[in-house]
Amino acid sequence: MLDALRFRYRSWGDADADPLVFLHGVLMYADPYDSIAEQLSLTGRRVILLDMRGHGQTDHSSDYSWEACEQDLERFWDELGLGAVDVVAHSWGAEHACHLAAQRPDAIKRLMIIDNPLGVTPSAEAPAFWAKAAELAPADGYASREEFIAAAQRLFPRAQRDALASHSFGLAQRDGRFHWQWAPDPLVFAAPGRNEPAEGIRDTCRRVRCPVSVVRTEHSELFAAVDLDCVVNFFPCASGEVLPDSGHMIMWENPDGVVALATRFLSSPA
Repeated sequence: MLDALRFRYRSWGDADADPLVFLHGVLMYADPYDSIAEQLSLTGRRVILLDMRGHGQTDHSSDYSWEACEQDLERFWDELGLGAVDVVAHSWGAEHACHLAAQRPDAIKRLMIIDNPLGVTPSAEAPAFWAKAAELAPADGYASREEFIAAAQRLFPRAQRDALASHSFGLAQRDGRFHWQWAPDPLVFAAPGRNEPAEGIRDTCRRVRCPVSVVRTEHSELFAAVDLDCVVNFFPCASGEVLPDSGHMIMWENPDGVVALATRFLSSPA
């Protein structure tokens, strides 16, 4: 329990190994990133995946502001006694990781942020991307898990079938149809204060003192290629990378590539 909310997290690897925290994107939860976590744990890490408030099996809330989510991370760090650890954060999780690194410089040793155009305007493709993402949660569910896999491959052609099949186990049968067991709170996406205003997040990035890797996916629907260097330059100590063969849905499209980039970056000096 953190701030009267019940939080759920998953852990891979030896409990005594060097921790690595992975933070998911908005409307997602820990389980779709299992392949990435498992592979990273094989490098000798304890990989911890947290369901953020309103997502997965963590409780819903009336407050989804960035301040509340950042405070969740501080409490989570303290509850687990994590100290300074490496963090990999995707999309929405990247903003919260940056807030934590700025507020608690002792909490993050190295930070990899994936496909979040922090402090700049999202790509012109963003509305079409979110419309496609919304199609993956039809109100009447799916006739089968296979129907979800087919729909996801139609909407996101780079998605790997094995990754989608694994994600499909989040669907449970109810009244003859398959529905998401842990659908995010519908209030999350439009919640007031969910994202810090652009100038504020740019200032937050300037206060992050740990080494940062800013990763843009090659086919990102949210992060324009021309903005990568701009976002890198918001941080005092950062480099830019491109994740090949992937759009924003990294856990479906190129999980192995995420592991390769993260392994290389996290083996660098802190």
